Amino acid sequence: MHGLGLVIDSRLKIDIARYSHEAELIVLPAPNTAGVQPTSFEYSARLITEALAAARTALASDTAGRHLRLIR
Repeated sequence: MHGLGLVIDSRLKIDIARYSHEAELIVLPAPNTAGVQPTSFEYSARLITEALAAARTALASDTAGRHLRLIR
């Protein structure tokens, strides 16, 4: 799982470098998954709630006064 994470992270960095000149990219923060096994869905609701709050916070501060808006 760790190796797969490294591959995905590497691909994300390549895609950001490649497409950042063509489009506005907003990379949202990853949820804190410390102590959560990738095969466990026990914490799904908590992770979704935390990720949604973090995304809203990041988008609100990053896009203030621009064309994007949050839908609640």
